[in-house]
Amino acid sequence: MPWPPSDSDIHSFLALHTLSWLFGGYELFYFELSAQHLLIRHHLLFWYRKRIPLKAIRQCVFYQQHKRAAGLRVILNDYRSEKFPAGSLNDRQWRDLREALREEKSALRG
Repeated sequence: MPWPPSDSDIHSFLALHTLSWLFGGYELFYFELSAQHLLIRHHLLFWYRKRIPLKAIRQCVFYQQHKRAAGLRVILNDYRSEKFPAGSLNDRQWRDLREALREEKSALRG
């Protein structure tokens, strides 16, 4: 890249990094489990917070799509579902979440 960079070089650089942040940052959810709620948060979008009562959860499914991050699919009692890809979690964190959901007697599959 020539120095000093031109305006088009700066705009291209910012656009590339913004797009990679938006598409790669989508898979950065993480989960917290309390006695009454499953709290879903996002590493980069710190204001995102979704609280789902455990009584409203029909089933939790751990899934892994081809060449994508592992994730948690939450199926509610009215059969609505949402997927939350969580590529930043390691195997130990997934095992801990699975055991915590089993202890809470939530329906668990996968």
